[in-house]
Amino acid sequence: MNEREPMKFFGFGDDHVPLVKVAKSQKRQEIPVSFPTRKAPQKSIRARSTLMRDALIHFETNPDVVRISSYPIKLEYEATDWHGVVASVSHTPMLGIWTKQKQASFFDIIPLAIQDERKWIAHQTSTLKGV
Repeated sequence: MNEREPMKFFGFGDDHVPLVKVAKSQKRQEIPVSFPTRKAPQKSIRARSTLMRDALIHFETNPDVVRISSYPIKLEYEATDWHGVVASVSHTPMLGIWTKQKQASFFDIIPLAIQDERKWIAHQTSTLKGV
């Protein structure tokens, strides 16, 4: 396996197309913006909000990050309750980064106020850490 294959598998290949298209206008109070970058094959990432743009600035200026990918991969996992598996669920993280150490990390950029409002986000985060 060559060095580029894991990058392509995790959604960081040169031909990657984001799995989610960010619309020009949002229903919620989010302001979508285009973020120019040297670390994505498209040279621009459509950020869903200004908070996501701020995260992109940190990744763009971090020398350990070699590649940034928007909506890079679809993760599938099983939702469970007290009786066992309830359903198969899929999730596409907003951002992925590939580091010099050849490690992929995936992020959802969600404002703290929304996290406090939607208590299920913490449970989903802990579940996705195990995927």
